[in-house]
Amino acid sequence: MAQRGLMVIVVSLLFLSTTVAGCISLVPAREMMESWRGEPAIKKTEDKVNISHTFDSLEISELTTPITGQRTITMDDSAVEMQIYFQVSMPTSGWTGDISNSVRYVDAKLLRPDGSVYWEQHVTESRSPVDNFAEGPFEPGDWRLEIEARGIGIDIGGVAVKDDFIVIVTVTRKCVVHPTEDECVIE
Repeated sequence: MAQRGLMVIVVSLLFLSTTVAGCISLVPAREMMESWRGEPAIKKTEDKVNISHTFDSLEISELTTPITGQRTITMDDSAVEMQIYFQVSMPTSGWTGDISNSVRYVDAKLLRPDGSVYWEQHVTESRSPVDNFAEGPFEPGDWRLEIEARGIGIDIGGVAVKDDFIVIVTVTRKCVVHPTEDECVIE
C-alpha cells in the first residue's frame, strides 16, 4: 500500500512538473530554436512602373489631342535605388525637322510628392535608350510619373512609320529574408 501511495505521488509530481515546466521551458526552447535558425539576410527587390504607347493611326484626333498617362510610385525608407529607362522612336523625324516638332513629341516627368520636378524630358525626335540612375534616400510619399505625347502611325503599302515611346521607373528596395522562410519582408 505504501508503495502504491509513493507511485501516486511520483506520477502526480511528474504530471505537475510537465505542466509547469511547459510554460517555463517555452522561453529557453524558443531561444534554442532561434539560435539554430541562423541570421536573416538583406536582399533587394525591384518594383517596376511603366508607361508605353505606339501610335498606329493618322487620325486627326490623335494629332490634335495628346495622349496622357500617369502612374504612382510609393517611396518609403526601404527604397535604396531608382533607375529611369527612357526611349522614343519617331521614324522620319530627322527628315521632317521643325514641321513635325509641333505635332510629334513626348513629354515625360517624374514628380516628387510635393509636385516639384525630379526628372523631365521633352523629346521631338528619336532618342536612344537612356538610363538615369539615382541612389536614395528618396523623399517618402507618392511620386507621380506623367506622360503627354503626340505622334503619328502610318502603314502604307507595307511601309510602317509608327512613333512609340516607353518609360520604365524601377525602384530597388531592401528587404529581409529569414533562413526558414522564402518571403522577402520589407521592414
